[in-house]
Parts: sequence; C-alpha cells; structure tokens
Amino acid sequence: MTASTASRRSRPSVQRALDADDLRILALVADGHQIDVVAAQLNLSSRTVRRRTKAMCDRFNARAPIQVAIWAAKRGLI
Repeated sequence: MTASTASRRSRPSVQRALDADDLRILALVADGHQIDVVAAQLNLSSRTVRRRTKAMCDRFNARAPIQVAIWAAKRGLI
C-alpha cells in the first residue's frame, strides 16, 4: 500500500464526514473569518462552532480547520 492509498483510506467518506452545517462553517473559515464571526453569521454559539471545527479536524486528522476547508474546496463542496 502506498502512502497516498493509506491517506485516502484514512479520510472518511464525504457523506459521513461533512453535513450542510459543516460546509457552511468551512466556507466561512475558508473566507478567513474568525470563529466568533462564523458563529454570529450562522446564529450559533462560539462554543458550538469550536466544537464542530474540532470534530471535523479529528475526523480528517487535520491540525486546523483550514486544512479541512481546503480539502472540501478541492472537491467543489464549498
């Protein structure tokens, strides 16, 4: 198994990994908005946005939400 194959296998499927709310959060993160701004625009608490971005990072083995946003953008999801 190559490194790229292992990497693909470690990523969850899009259907399981990201729901519509996650994609809205990622779109705002990709635009460079801070967590507080994302929360205000989506009418969520900052804690909820932090929790959701952390969960996305955990699912994608990413260190920062922008890495997940880049992954989603490359696939035309945001």
